[in-house]
Order: sequence, then C-alpha cells, then structure tokens
Amino acid sequence: MLLSVDPWIDALVGCCNILMQKSDPVMLDGFTKLPEDVLLNILDRLNTPDAVRTCLLSKRTLHLRHMLSNLHIRINSFVPRCGYATLKDTIPMNAAVAGATDNILSFRRQDIPLRKLSIGFYLRYYDCLTIGKAVARAMATHNIHSAEFNILTEKPPDYSTIDDRRRDGKQLMTFFCSCTDAFAGLTRLHLRNLKLC
Repeated sequence: MLLSVDPWIDALVGCCNILMQKSDPVMLDGFTKLPEDVLLNILDRLNTPDAVRTCLLSKRTLHLRHMLSNLHIRINSFVPRCGYATLKDTIPMNAAVAGATDNILSFRRQDIPLRKLSIGFYLRYYDCLTIGKAVARAMATHNIHSAEFNILTEKPPDYSTIDDRRRDGKQLMTFFCSCTDAFAGLTRLHLRNLKLC
C-alpha cells in the first residue's frame, strides 16, 4: 500500500509547502482529512521546522509534531523573510536552532523511535550547550537510530586565519567536554574550518 501511495506523497509535500505560505481553508481541510499515517509520512519528508509549522495549522494535526521520526533542524531553516542572512542574523538563527532542538526533544513522545536526528548549527558556546544537553537527554530516554551534528564556524574558510581555526578548535573541545554524552551517541559528525591542537 505504501508503494502505491508514494507518488501521491511527493505531490502532497509540495502542497504542504504551499499551505505554509498561504493558508487556504479548502486545501487545509483536504490535507487534514488524510489518514494519520499518510500525514506523518508527508511531515517526515519536510524540514522539521516546516513540519512543525504545518502541524500548527489545525487542531487535528497538532499532536503529530511529537510523533515525527526524522528530525532535521538546520540553521538555514531560520533564514529571515528577506531570503538571505547576514553575519548579524546568524546569532538569532543559531538561538532558534537551539530553542527548536530543546523544545522538540523535550516534549517528544518516548514510545516512538527516532530514526534520524540531524542538527546543523554554528559553534557558539551557549547555543551549543543547549543543543548538546537536549540531545544527551534525548539519547538517554529515547530510542535513536542515527544522530549527527553538522557544526559550522562563524567565519567561512576563505576569511578565517590560523588563529580563528585554533580558537574554533578550542571552542569545539570545550563543547565536547561539556556534552560528552551527546558526542558519545553520535553516528556522524561534520566539522570543517577548525584546527585541533
């Protein structure tokens, strides 16, 4: 049954993206009348912040945000409405990633396994601590199949000096020492533009 529904799900994911931009009551009503397993399949294919926003559109779908099995929370999910981000914008964007990670993992149902947890964020100490502690708590209480961090540095590789890379390396080690439980459960860690010495 799932294989025959799959082409429809891809089309519905596109409709779901449209729903988030325009809340047309007719389309919204049709979307929420779908069976719960189909809705979850659609929502799991979306970026997690978009899936949560979609769940908030209706009372019938409100509880689904705690049942998602794939969580992808990236810094680019919180780009301002203008469509681009400056260095100054990355501070609230990173805080939004930390807040979303903490909120989603804290209120998640423990009986539903988490297939994939993927978080992309900038290496800023207090935001890293929030994310690391939330992930460590989730690893202790949930069944997580795959967890990954994609850690970015503030300066792009072309603009960073050796001193910037060393500073970022020290900051990563401080984060690692503060959240060893989170790092112990990771299946993938993406790092770039830092020097460990």
